[in-house]
Amino acid sequence: MVVTSDPIVPKEFERMTPISLENKLVKSLQDWLDETLKAILSLIPEYHRGRVGVKAFTARNLIDDLNKILNPRKLEDMVKGIVAIIFDKGHESLEKDLNVNIAHNRAFRNIVADQAFDKVKNLSEDIAQELREDLLIGWQAGEGIVELKARIKEVWSDKNLTDARAEAIARTESNYAYNGARLQGAKDSSLALVKRWNATFDSRTSEDSKKLDGQTRRLDEMFYDEVNNKHIMHPPNRPNDRCRMDIIPRSLIQT
Repeated sequence: MVVTSDPIVPKEFERMTPISLENKLVKSLQDWLDETLKAILSLIPEYHRGRVGVKAFTARNLIDDLNKILNPRKLEDMVKGIVAIIFDKGHESLEKDLNVNIAHNRAFRNIVADQAFDKVKNLSEDIAQELREDLLIGWQAGEGIVELKARIKEVWSDKNLTDARAEAIARTESNYAYNGARLQGAKDSSLALVKRWNATFDSRTSEDSKKLDGQTRRLDEMFYDEVNNKHIMHPPNRPNDRCRMDIIPRSLIQT
């Protein structure tokens, strides 16, 4: 979905570096998960079989309550705002590298911010689905509050679903916004430019990043990841990919 207005951007975020903004996004998502876990655990006693006037433990009631707690809308302005600023900083870095002023593509900026928030919504929906299935199984088996809470904690212990996934979303979407802004700015500049993959080399550098490093392509041409046999327009190549992309005047490339 394309938004027609800019994301709301907290002023204090504008002074932060892209890495600081990325870390802020990671922490915000993980804090939201912590708050959500506490809220869901406090919800379970309302469904206890032994309480008078207890809420009926039906799939519909459970789904409604979980959806209310897991609704990520309170994160929307923050997520979109941070991603929008990272996009701006990518755009500004390109202008600085090329020493030119380039029209700011706000429509694309908003698309990138929307896409980042969509990933957060997907995370929320997947957690809700996992909880619905587990809690209904436990309730139908006659489990009490302690056992049902243990099921909730078990879902949260799957870091690939919760904290680790939230961090991957934050870091991947931040990198996507930064590099996407640089590529879009290069295209909008109408200058004769090419793009070059720039990997970060350390003990965590993966084989695909090593193979991609240094590849130079036209702006509208895809990079090729020979390790995974796929094509990519710009970094990141996968979740948590730290690669960046250089934009270079075509005249500087030896033929």
